[in-house]
Amino acid sequence: MYNKKTYLKELEQNLTAQKLREEINEFLIMALNKQKQKEFNDEMVRKTWYYQKKYGFETNPRKGHEFWNVEADAFKHAFGSAQMYFKYGNLGSIIGGIYHENSTPNNPYNEWNMDSWNNDKGREIAQEIKKEYGKNFYNLPQQKQDDIIASKVMSKMKKGELITKPKDSRQYNGFIENKAWEIKNKKQNNLPTGQAAPINNIYTREIIGKMTTDEYLEHEPMIMEQLKTALKYFINIFFIMSSGRGYFLWKK
Repeated sequence: MYNKKTYLKELEQNLTAQKLREEINEFLIMALNKQKQKEFNDEMVRKTWYYQKKYGFETNPRKGHEFWNVEADAFKHAFGSAQMYFKYGNLGSIIGGIYHENSTPNNPYNEWNMDSWNNDKGREIAQEIKKEYGKNFYNLPQQKQDDIIASKVMSKMKKGELITKPKDSRQYNGFIENKAWEIKNKKQNNLPTGQAAPINNIYTREIIGKMTTDEYLEHEPMIMEQLKTALKYFINIFFIMSSGRGYFLWKK
């Protein structure tokens, strides 16, 4: 019998699926837009300096590397990860953190571990805030939201819950991040990864739309490879994230 309880459950599942799709779409827009990436990074740098002056956390004396492997580094990652959580959701924040780490060539494991650990703490903070404030948090002025996030980041830092030095022995065990590190490490060492061949050109909808029939036929194999790679990547992540976490992906 199709009762009210069944209807509400299906409605919740569909809304969750829609929200997940919207979050991923928002993240992909930023991931493919260098200007948006720069704007986000510049914003995080500006806000980290703002709260450094307020809280006085440690910075690196090396000019141009003030946020490298010190308390400021830990703050920036945790704070930025929490902000991405509220804008792109949990999955978007995870992928965003991986994307950022993979954009740094030859990133040592201990630095990757430190950043991934602090990114995860940022998501924990966002979840705590979401539990405490509910939807009301989104209605607060941006400065108030930032202050709440920054206060919680500093609380975790003072309690020793963030990693502020790469030599810290604590290991981050996030499955997705560890798998991304493994693939990146294999690529850097020219080892087989089990992934599709790398794609050197990104075929956007705009680029494809401007192609003539002959141009499309010439590039069709790589366009199809790009589509296949993207689908495999996100389907795998959806499967991992859905395991035991209640994400609704497809209905049979």
